Amino acid sequence: MTLRLRVVLLTLLILLPAIGVGAWLVAAAVAREQSVLDTRLRETTRALSLVLDREVERRVAIVQLLAASPQAQDLDFPSFCKLAKVAQVTELGNIALLDRKVQYVNTLLADCGINARHTMIEAAGFTEKGPHLSDLFQGTVSQESLSVLSVPLTVNGHLYNVALAIRPAEFQRIIDEQDLPQTWGVSIVNQHGTVLARRPDPQRWVGIKRISPFNERLRSAEDGALFAESLDGIPSMVFFNRSPQLGLNFLISVPQDLYFSGRTKSVIQASGGAVLLLLLGGGLALWVGRRAAAPIEALQAAATDLEAGRVVSLPATRIFELQQVGDALVRASERISASNFAMQQRVADAVSATETTQARLVQSQKLEAIGRLTGGIAHDFNNLLQTLSTGLHVLDLMVHDAKAKPLIDAGKRAVNRGSRLVQQLLLFGRHVSMSRQPLDFRNHLLSMEALLTRALPPNIQLHSEIAPDLWAMDTDASQLEVALLNLVFNARDAMEHGGILTIRAFNDTVGNYDQVVLEVSDTGTGISAELLGQIFEPFFTTKAVGRGTGLGLSQVRTFAEQSGGSVAARSIEGAGTTITLRLPWSTRQPAPEDGPGETVALRGPCRLLMVEDDVMISEVVTSALAAAGFTVVHARTGDEALALLQGGARFDVVFSDVVMPGAVNGVELATRLARDFPSLPVVLTSGYAGQVPDLAGTLLLTKPYSVQALVRALVEALPTHV
Repeated sequence: MTLRLRVVLLTLLILLPAIGVGAWLVAAAVAREQSVLDTRLRETTRALSLVLDREVERRVAIVQLLAASPQAQDLDFPSFCKLAKVAQVTELGNIALLDRKVQYVNTLLADCGINARHTMIEAAGFTEKGPHLSDLFQGTVSQESLSVLSVPLTVNGHLYNVALAIRPAEFQRIIDEQDLPQTWGVSIVNQHGTVLARRPDPQRWVGIKRISPFNERLRSAEDGALFAESLDGIPSMVFFNRSPQLGLNFLISVPQDLYFSGRTKSVIQASGGAVLLLLLGGGLALWVGRRAAAPIEALQAAATDLEAGRVVSLPATRIFELQQVGDALVRASERISASNFAMQQRVADAVSATETTQARLVQSQKLEAIGRLTGGIAHDFNNLLQTLSTGLHVLDLMVHDAKAKPLIDAGKRAVNRGSRLVQQLLLFGRHVSMSRQPLDFRNHLLSMEALLTRALPPNIQLHSEIAPDLWAMDTDASQLEVALLNLVFNARDAMEHGGILTIRAFNDTVGNYDQVVLEVSDTGTGISAELLGQIFEPFFTTKAVGRGTGLGLSQVRTFAEQSGGSVAARSIEGAGTTITLRLPWSTRQPAPEDGPGETVALRGPCRLLMVEDDVMISEVVTSALAAAGFTVVHARTGDEALALLQGGARFDVVFSDVVMPGAVNGVELATRLARDFPSLPVVLTSGYAGQVPDLAGTLLLTKPYSVQALVRALVEALPTHV
């Protein structure tokens, strides 16, 4: 045996134990790293499953509240429809009330489909016990792929379900909102094994059932991990966690080559280190052994810090393999810390956004309640004005005393002024559409002077600068008043210590378009450049809570755009703000206030069916129409009118109120007559314009109407002007 061989053997005897110890240490480090990865994946799966649980539980709570509501217990379908639509304000899908064969309410349909119940072969996901989430199916109404969350409801011994449609897009949103590595596959699978959402390729895999052995494992355990092929056919490590309530499974799959990449890298590095140790000799092996102990201890301490969630800090080492492991631990700890911070920030942002949304919802509900109240008051007041208007007209025809004529004319003017006030109420309640007419702004501003003066405190001076040759504008007078008042109120609030408010009006030509320009200027605090671009957005306000809704300038912008014009703002902080409203000019001349219209008369006998539930209105209008040559038959409800027509009674025209008691209102009556009696013309009237849809071929008179306007509308509705 040569000396060289002896040295080699001695080196091997020295190095082999060191190599063995080094391999053991590397294996232990790899095992710890693998354990950390497994723990991270399990905790991530569990945390995201909790997010899914919270989303589902929120929907279960809403459906259970709807099922327990008095409207559902009393089977009051219209009231239940309104309640369900309120619950549907968020991103929730449509809500239905059904039994095994019939849908009685579905918020996806017009008026919830209450009068057109939808018959089904068998209700999907129908349940008799507790909440139940159905498998994916194609909805009979929406024709979309969806799942149904159902809660049982028993009324008078009959079983119903309150159901909430959940589209796969809602589950997909939960996945898309998570900040997960793009190399991970993420899926949500229901208890039937059907994929509800997936990343990547959701369009390809949603609705596909996973293979049976995997489904059996999902049903046998609430959470766990196993090796399996992903839907893409990639061998992967799959971690899953199941919701105990509805059996939804949240899955994260990591490709095996990525899952074992750290282990393979460590094995290669350890093997290279062993070969290097053999080549360097015994002395180098001892030196490496002594130098390797400290970094390994540092790695162990770093792994402990990482497990506790602390940021890892490692000293530099000259051993390449250990330095790479240490750098990986440092990067992993920094990512985990950053992820935790980002999650906390997202939670805080979500809470803040929820509070803001809730405040806006409450404000919107208040405005809606006020709007409904004003609309109802306007409707009743219009009926009273209609009775007075028609009564004055009949009285004018009967009384020939010259002294009584001025009193009757004054009463008519009072009715017209009252009608304008009602229109302003409807504008406030947002229940009236725009009626553009020629308007002389100079005279209109004079009529508003008292109102504007009362709206301003004594320390604010009101100035007006109106061009002497100001054109007539084409707009809605009532809505212009509301817009102008909103601008005046904003200017007043900007001048808490007093100032000057100026209203200007002049002509301008932009390109080929002639416009009338209205400017409202104040000498208040002004608006910063950062906020100036947001002032016309809905709900945006710089006022304190309770002092403004943020809807005034938004309403001004809507009015300007509906009028065919525009609105802009300019401001200097500390010097005031100017709002510029541009409206189209009118080639027509404004009609004189309360002026008479063109007289239209019948050319022959005409039988008219009048449908009106208000006795006072029916009496005076019937008398006026009889004087105009009509033969009037009165019906108090839509049901009574249909009975007359279906019984064979013949009429030339139908005149009906919109809001009436009974099963058939004016709009439904017009729809039924257009279908069953297409040659019979219909004229509708209403004191509440928000309740009248756009019906092709149907004339609409707004209360209070004049007798001349009514006769004109009836004559124009007749096919040949009888």
